[in-house]
Amino acid sequence: MIRQSFLATIILSIFLSGCAGHKATMHEWWECALAGGAVGGVGGAMENSKTAAYGAVGGAIIGGAICALTHEKPQPSKTVEVAIPKDSDGDGVPDSLDKCPGTPPGTRVGAEGCPIIPAVQKDPIPVMEPVLFDSSSASLSAKAKGILDEGVEYLRAHPKAVIQLKGHADSSGPKAFNQEISEKRVHAVQSYLINSGVQHTHIFIEASGIDEPAVSNTTKDGRRQNRRVEAKIFENNGS
Repeated sequence: MIRQSFLATIILSIFLSGCAGHKATMHEWWECALAGGAVGGVGGAMENSKTAAYGAVGGAIIGGAICALTHEKPQPSKTVEVAIPKDSDGDGVPDSLDKCPGTPPGTRVGAEGCPIIPAVQKDPIPVMEPVLFDSSSASLSAKAKGILDEGVEYLRAHPKAVIQLKGHADSSGPKAFNQEISEKRVHAVQSYLINSGVQHTHIFIEASGIDEPAVSNTTKDGRRQNRRVEAKIFENNGS
């Protein structure tokens, strides 16, 4: 009879301490051990003091073990890495939104990454004709450099004047390639002007790929005219 009561006490202590291990307020193994020991001791006391001692010890050991084994360990917090958008020219506009890549350092730009042109006269000064390029090329020919030299001469004589450059391409080949080649062409012209002494803050660049043809692309001569960088010079009305 004593053994049966003791066994029943141990089973009851296991059950209660195991349940306690799943409660939010009983999540530590030592708490479960105390709960199991208390239940085991009370149950054992129903027989005699010796049984109570066995019940308390057995309940504490088994209760603590069950809680320790069944308790869910806290998962380490995961560090979420935030990807920083790439901004190749450092103008504060991500490459994915930048319609004027390669902006010189220090240039004020708008939301689309294009330089903010200061207050200028309404119409450009008729100084320069378009600079033309060979197919799939961004290299400046001798004729192109001669045209640019005329612009440099004017800009030197008019220190407040600014120049707006816009790169273009014909419709041959993929659109993405033509956008890229139009950017390379306008950068080539920009670099030539800067190397010739024009301040980069007076140069504003943009590239439109195939979106703004000067003439139809259906003829060879038309495509040649569309492979261009247009340069417009304005007198700056600001400071």
